[in-house]
Amino acid sequence: MIDLYAAGTSNGMRARIALEECGLAYQLHPIDIQKGEQKSPGFLAMNPMGQIPVLVDSEGPGGKPLTLSQSTAILVYCAEKSGRFLPRDPAARAATLQALMSASTDITPMLGALFAVIRSKHPHGPTAGVGRLSRPAQVLCGRRADDRGPVALRGLRARERRGTGDLRRPAEPGALGEGVGRATGHSAGHQVLSAEQGLS
Repeated sequence: MIDLYAAGTSNGMRARIALEECGLAYQLHPIDIQKGEQKSPGFLAMNPMGQIPVLVDSEGPGGKPLTLSQSTAILVYCAEKSGRFLPRDPAARAATLQALMSASTDITPMLGALFAVIRSKHPHGPTAGVGRLSRPAQVLCGRRADDRGPVALRGLRARERRGTGDLRRPAEPGALGEGVGRATGHSAGHQVLSAEQGLS
């Protein structure tokens, strides 16, 4: 049985989604990071860094217990344990891992910083964050990240042009183009969340 210690953060949800998508049975143990539960002695015994998520698999490799932290490591572990999502072909597997690491180390921190600025009480605009996300989006989507590019960036740009910088406010009708929530062209069929879908 797998035990997952997590909160409702992007990293915690990433681990939980991996378990769900891989069809692995698990027990969720919610950790209240606002109360500092990740700094308790019991939690620190599992992860001395005091960070969520932590996965504990009582039936790990060789039937031995395994404790694992870092959401990206958990994603890879779940894929390997279930035999899903990681290609067997060495070249395809390396390309998949490259895309995963890029999303984890290049894009996720930029999105976190961008959303922190947007949600702050200080009058910062999202312009710098949008610029930093443009190149990774171009590479990942295999196309230019202009107004016909990825939906998430088009949503940010629509707000930038309006001058609001408010991601919680819906974009004007048609500002995101056809197929809101989906990439078009080369990336058709791959789900792309718009800015509205990512925030409540």
